[in-house]
Parts: sequence; structure tokens; C-alpha cells
Amino acid sequence: LSSWLTQSRIVHAVSASGPLGPYVPRGIVLAPREPNGTFNEHGPWDETTQHNPAVQYDPLSKTYLLYYMGSNGISTKATPTKGACPSNHSFCHQRVGLATAKHPNGPWKRANGGNPILEPGPRGSWDDIFTTNPTPYIFPNGSALLIYKARSFENINTMSTGVAFAEHWSGPYTRITSEPIDLPGTCEDAGIYHSKNMGGVFRMVLHCACSYQAVWSLDGVTWNKTAPE
Repeated sequence: LSSWLTQSRIVHAVSASGPLGPYVPRGIVLAPREPNGTFNEHGPWDETTQHNPAVQYDPLSKTYLLYYMGSNGISTKATPTKGACPSNHSFCHQRVGLATAKHPNGPWKRANGGNPILEPGPRGSWDDIFTTNPTPYIFPNGSALLIYKARSFENINTMSTGVAFAEHWSGPYTRITSEPIDLPGTCEDAGIYHSKNMGGVFRMVLHCACSYQAVWSLDGVTWNKTAPE
């Protein structure tokens, strides 16, 4: 795990025999935009890494949507200290992006003019360092719910999870929650499922040092714990 912040790439593999595989690599979907991933402090925001893909399909536009995190920077030495984030540290530059394609084989094109779709919040907010770990849900009308992870300068060692929304998946994305979801500060990697035949309930699971957390929601915004911690 020492190199994921600077050397991750998003790749495509296919299976001819079902979801259990075996899978055959087809190639790289997203890669650095600078030659050989050369670091440039003022270069593209996802210059050095592309990671954490989450793919959805919009049947209205017949478009595949690949949400991901990207970062710029070359240093991964220790987590920055409270209130500071070095300009060359990959940890500090994480952002959420979106790429689109008409077929899983591509070609994939970065959306929003090649810029992130969700920047950090204003200084002093719970998500003012970075946004990462996108978990999208696309509604039948093409709007998008986006669960994401973030950290703040004030509580730099705490991982928080929040909600953003866009009237159309192409953006703009607006934060729905002024505070993060009530979860332990050690949770990440959310996975979301919408139970259409069970009252329209959203269900979400998270893990990491919080072991396993399950929460549910009727609207995708207000989340309730499934069971006591």
C-alpha cells in the first residue's frame, strides 16, 4: 500500500464465463496525462494516480459513468500534520473525478473539462483537505447521488463520509450534508445498494478500522445505523 497514492492506474478486464472469471486484461482505462506521469505541481489534478473506480450506467443517455479519485504529487511520507498539507504531498491533492464512455471498452473521456467534479469544502469545514472514494447512485431520471470520503485540516486523522447530489450526473455536484454522516472516524470504502422492492430503501456498508458498519436511508441523505456499534 505504500505506492497507491502515486502509482495506481484504472484498468479494464473482461470475463467470457461470468462474474467469477477468469478475467483477461484489456488495457488501461485512465492513466497520467503527463509523459510517464512526470510530476508537475501545476499540472493536471489526476496527474500521478487514478484509483478507486466505481462504474454506473445511465440508460437515458446510454452512457457508462466511471467515478474515480485522482491525485497530483510525489510525496507519500507520513500523513501531514494538523493544519498543514505540503504542496507536493499526494495525500493533500486527492479529488473526485468522472470519465464517460458509450461502451466499457471505451474510449473513456474525462468529464467536466477534465476537472474534478467535487472539490474540497471551504476552509474550516469537515471536508476541507480532499474528497475521495466516490460511491455513486444514478437515478432513473439521470440525477446522481454521490457518497464520498473526506478529511479536514482540523481533524486530519479522521475519515468522514458525506453526501453530494447533482440534478444530472454531468454536474454540478452540491453538498447535501453540512456535517458528515454519523459514523466512526475510521470508516471508508462505502458500497451502496438501492432496494427497489423493499420500500425504496438505500443500504450502505463501510469498512476499514471500523471493521464493518451498515447504515440505511429512505432518501440517500439522512442515514441511520442498522445495529448498535
